[in-house]
Amino acid sequence: MSSIPKVLKSATAASTSLQLSHRKVNTLIILLGPTAVGKTELSLRLADRFHSPILSCDSRQLYRDLPIGTAAPTADQLARAKHYFVGTLGLEDYYSAAQYEQDALAVLQEEFRQHDTLVMTGGSMMYIDAVCQGIDDIPTVDVETRQLLKQRYAAEGLEPLQKELRLLDPEYYALCDIRNTKRVIHALEICYMTGRTYTSFRVRAKKQRPFRILKVGLHRERADLFDRINRRVTLMAQQGSSKRPAASFPSAIAIPSIRLATRKSSSISMANGPSILP
Repeated sequence: MSSIPKVLKSATAASTSLQLSHRKVNTLIILLGPTAVGKTELSLRLADRFHSPILSCDSRQLYRDLPIGTAAPTADQLARAKHYFVGTLGLEDYYSAAQYEQDALAVLQEEFRQHDTLVMTGGSMMYIDAVCQGIDDIPTVDVETRQLLKQRYAAEGLEPLQKELRLLDPEYYALCDIRNTKRVIHALEICYMTGRTYTSFRVRAKKQRPFRILKVGLHRERADLFDRINRRVTLMAQQGSSKRPAASFPSAIAIPSIRLATRKSSSISMANGPSILP
């Protein structure tokens, strides 16, 4: 990977160019890349350079009881810059990409009053897409429907729900990761509550944003990246990550919703906005 100073220089130059080419333009710099590529440290350097807070878009770092297993920013790192969306939820709190879109846009609107450039970083592409392009207007699931599906999952497991989704919405069933419990259940919740398929709400209409988006894709050679991942996992084990799950997961439904999967990709493709590939 190119050095952090080089990436800083490139991002600064690109942001400055956008400022000069437009009378008034706010810029959101988004750091993208696989696990352990170096997004956290670079985000802190950029935040210092632009006097900006950091918006996390990692769907797992939202949960306050998983600081180790999600490689959330440390107390020292949190002290270096103001952070949003880190450790704000309990494990049983419901949250979605649609909610993140609303919350993140509200933060951006407020912070852009004080800053021309803001920094966002994280590993959840659905959350990033929600901010950059918008997310489909999916109805909010009522408490009764959510509780019904939660109880069914606890009593029956995932397989019967997968089969039901295949019957109710075969198009979405063919597209989604049917091993992802949260997605299967959410699709069924919509089917139950509206009498329509989940697919019918997925119109994929791109929304326009009142700010410029600059995506910075980080890359490391495969061997270097895997070495960093291995060292991170070793550190997690030393910090007690393997001893925490029983206390951290209060219900079966929470476990697949916050899967601690190691991302295997060592590169990322860029779309929907100017990008810098170091």
